[in-house]
Amino acid sequence: MNQGIKIVKFILSQIYLEMTSQTKKICAGETCYPMFIYLVLAVPGIVGSFFTPQTKKANPQQKLAGAVAGALWVALWAFLMWELCKRCHRGWAWVMLLAPLIIA
Repeated sequence: MNQGIKIVKFILSQIYLEMTSQTKKICAGETCYPMFIYLVLAVPGIVGSFFTPQTKKANPQQKLAGAVAGALWVALWAFLMWELCKRCHRGWAWVMLLAPLIIA
């Protein structure tokens, strides 16, 4: 638990530093870690949705429709994070990644 608190504090400090930084830097070549973390967490969730008890009862068309809807949502969210990172707003991309945890 203590390690988790340290990680959250580190991420929040990085968000604060990036959001308050007055120096503009070239962000196009930098890696967008929030987007990659989101994809690593979201893609297995979409694949795993095929194996939940509710989807075992569903017909194949319903399963496919759910997977396509989930994939479109993940693609949209990842695209928004990528655009934020590309425009030097990586702090806001971190906020988008952590928003579900903050809200819950």
